[in-house]
Amino acid sequence: MAQQVDVLVTGPGFTDPEVTVDLLDHLLPRLNLALVLGATASAYLGQQPTALRHFDGRVVLTVSTHELAQTAHRSPASVDADPAPIAAALAATAGVVVLCGGTDRHVAAPRRAGQGLPRRRARTRGVGFR
Repeated sequence: MAQQVDVLVTGPGFTDPEVTVDLLDHLLPRLNLALVLGATASAYLGQQPTALRHFDGRVVLTVSTHELAQTAHRSPASVDADPAPIAAALAATAGVVVLCGGTDRHVAAPRRAGQGLPRRRARTRGVGFR
């Protein structure tokens, strides 16, 4: 079924990181589509930081600062203090776009040869983007 869609969103609603990693480990290497990983699915990148490079930048990771800390193997305090460079390092290592935060969001994209994609900070209010 996943081969019949353009984008797969996975993670929200998943509760067991081990089961989620096992599922994604079997599913993701077979796919060629855009991917959004959120919440518990971020555990996959925490265990296999370069496993999504075959998506060629078509992956967005949406995480809270707590999930970013777990995925990047950093302390929650260091991520809370300054999440932008940690998100940028994860984006570069994994080859994914990282959207992190709560009210203040940080967007980090992997740099490509010849491109200077800056880190961006977006302010949001309420639910969703405005």
